[in-house]
Amino acid sequence: MALTHLQVAIVVLATIGYAAAEGGKKNIEGELVRLDRDDDDGAGDWALLNRRSGLFEPLGKMGPGHKMPHKDKDGKELAAGQYVTIGCTVDPAAGQCTYVAQQDVAIVKPAYVPQAKQVRERLLILIMDAPACGSAAPMSVATAETLWFGPNKDAQGGFAIRAEMCSYGEFIMEPPPLSKVMTVSPACTWPTATCDAWAMANAARTQAQTLLGATAYAAFTHHILVMAVPAACSWAGLATLGGGVDGGGQVWLNGNTYSQTFGSFQVPLHESSHNFVLYHGYSYHIEYQDKTSYMGTGKACPAATETSLLGWSSPVADGNINSTTLPQGPAFNGPYVLPATYLTGMGNHIRVQPDWVPYYTNAQYGYNLYMEVRVRANGDDMMDTVYDHKLVIHEVNALYNNNPVTYRTSDPQSNYLASVGPNSRAVLQSDYYAYGLVVYTGAFTGSSGAFLPVYLCRYAVADSECPSLSKVLYGTDTTPSPSPSPSPSASPSPSPSPSPSPSPASPSPSPSPKPSNGRKKFQQSPSADRRSALDTAWQGLADLVELLIPSSSSSSSTSEAGDGAAKPARRLLLLPTTDVVQRPTN
Repeated sequence: MALTHLQVAIVVLATIGYAAAEGGKKNIEGELVRLDRDDDDGAGDWALLNRRSGLFEPLGKMGPGHKMPHKDKDGKELAAGQYVTIGCTVDPAAGQCTYVAQQDVAIVKPAYVPQAKQVRERLLILIMDAPACGSAAPMSVATAETLWFGPNKDAQGGFAIRAEMCSYGEFIMEPPPLSKVMTVSPACTWPTATCDAWAMANAARTQAQTLLGATAYAAFTHHILVMAVPAACSWAGLATLGGGVDGGGQVWLNGNTYSQTFGSFQVPLHESSHNFVLYHGYSYHIEYQDKTSYMGTGKACPAATETSLLGWSSPVADGNINSTTLPQGPAFNGPYVLPATYLTGMGNHIRVQPDWVPYYTNAQYGYNLYMEVRVRANGDDMMDTVYDHKLVIHEVNALYNNNPVTYRTSDPQSNYLASVGPNSRAVLQSDYYAYGLVVYTGAFTGSSGAFLPVYLCRYAVADSECPSLSKVLYGTDTTPSPSPSPSPSASPSPSPSPSPSPSPASPSPSPSPKPSNGRKKFQQSPSADRRSALDTAWQGLADLVELLIPSSSSSSSTSEAGDGAAKPARRLLLLPTTDVVQRPTN
């Protein structure tokens, strides 16, 4: 499928060293690089990056019928981020690889992706100004400095402060002079009728190194190319998948889609986070459709499925749940008092491994669940109001999530499932099967109105095995009078309805297969400086200490459930009728 402007392609970062070419062959070694054009053939577009020269070496597509094999000489599958040695046949005229035989590829070591903690990016932002090539500068240096680092160009505003707030201080874009914005005007060495991202980056990098000198150029850890790219490029942004922690990451941003690309922080931070090996966010298992994360199309911080992978967040105490820790109803676990994610990454979500589901061991259809509280404030102050003051639930591939070291470079497909309001009882169901899980929420608490008690109950056949909302919250099947006090006035959410919602509401009854093209104007952080912004981000943390109670107590209920709520309104897809395919044991 051809990429739309809203779709963002990904590339896999690599580092290589070159050996002398002999007899029409070039020997290279380093990490594999992939440009995923989402063209449905699964072959990708591969390259290597020579860190010494800072230039990409295109390798083309991978697999049968293409010049790159999909296995090495020992029959091992090639994957993004592996360190390999390659011997390729060279085109004498272009000096590029034209063919790579399987026997000429060897995996030296597997990819290692560290967590994105204490990352300090020294950015080199290059603005391409080549009007003779159809690529006039889409913005000035001053504009770019303001967009990234705020009006005072001190990283206390702009994209930089948003990255800092979303990561709880782990992801810092250093301000000038540690970072630098400059214009480059190279000769037209890239094809203008096709979309060759490697060639564009090579041209910009070559001139930047010439202007800065090798030593100054090498001081920057990450590269961003802002450019009016050729019309054949159907993306708003592009990025290397990798290179975000140890450096070397590359981002391309399209100046031809200016309002879309730079109208908010969504596209720039989406692309920069690909450097941390984050994939796209899904909803209804459709790529890009998660509106609760900038890794989809949302103007919001990443979801717990993503922040936990990066090391930015952790489960609440006793918040790793499975069939051993969660007995079947009428017993229930809780309360787990969750702070809104804008407050802290520590103890801000519940992780459920629903290993009681028959398909849990299936490599394709087994999922883990992540539950977090989202409130429209600080890093999430531009989030869609649909998710404000809600318990937001995502699915993620269980095989990959349970084995993060082995499958770290694979796409875990973080998928938005549902959002649940306060004082609600919701029966969870995926697009494929019922989870056998009932989620209960109480009222928001704390002076900031940003803490939500959550309870869980597991059932075998029907959700009527689990108690009613009143039984869980008040110990009786009849709601006591007066009704629970509404959320504190400090909370921007409306007062909870006296009748609990029976099921989580989807943001729309039928999601569109493609994201919308509309994006609102980006608003700078209202904070005057980084310190005040972060102080605001930590407001209410005293409430967290105040509210710490046994977070996984099991309460049993002897009465029958009083309100068997309907399952969420999600389309139920057909699973394979053949036997369940078990996961590999490695």
